[in-house]
Amino acid sequence: ISAMLKSQVSFETDIKDDFNFSYNLGIMYKPLENLTFGLTYRGRTDTDFEGECKIKSDKTIPLSKTAFDVQMKNVDHPDQVQAGVRYSFTDKLSVEADVLWIHWSVVKNETILFKDVTPVMNAALGGNTEEFERDWKDTTQFKIGLEYKLNKTLSLRCGYYNDPSPMPDHAFDLEWPGCNKQTFTIGAGLDFENWSFDSVILYSVSKERTISSGENENLNDSYYMGNVSTKAKGSLFGAGLTISYSF
Repeated sequence: ISAMLKSQVSFETDIKDDFNFSYNLGIMYKPLENLTFGLTYRGRTDTDFEGECKIKSDKTIPLSKTAFDVQMKNVDHPDQVQAGVRYSFTDKLSVEADVLWIHWSVVKNETILFKDVTPVMNAALGGNTEEFERDWKDTTQFKIGLEYKLNKTLSLRCGYYNDPSPMPDHAFDLEWPGCNKQTFTIGAGLDFENWSFDSVILYSVSKERTISSGENENLNDSYYMGNVSTKAKGSLFGAGLTISYSF
């Protein structure tokens, strides 16, 4: 937008997807008492991101405090195929390894639809839509985990997996700042007759990614004049809890 308006303009967009659905299919085969194979397919999820875009500018541009609704299209969550094997060394100790293939290449382009924009904004944009090339690539994750059962009630777990970025250098931007990540997990499970409680704590860290000056059109088009270079990296802690009841 800044490049189109030929001035420094900041904008803030808040979008979310409230509800969607997909389907999962899975099969498990246990040829031996201590060996199990599994295969799962997760269907593609149609997303519908909507929200609000706020334009902020100085007094020389007639867009101050302008806000309008936006919708992001063509960025669905892709289908996935996961295969795994579990081997139990003893009744207490087992190891599991998985391979997860994610069909990110379904995301070719992203369309931002601006709704009910002012005539000034519509003229600046040259219409009410903006296109971004994504050209995402399919990725493969490798996962490994250990489980140790202290007793019939308590199980301790740990794991690791890699998560390569599907975003190529030429389509990287501040909206999708994807980096290659490594994730480490620890967790515990509690079983009480029909009830099960599974918890996890994870730490994910990304390798620093560098985008050289001028190689990324999405970044270049976000600024008026000049080629853009940037670096990205990050880390996060997360936690999860799953409660299950068996009838």
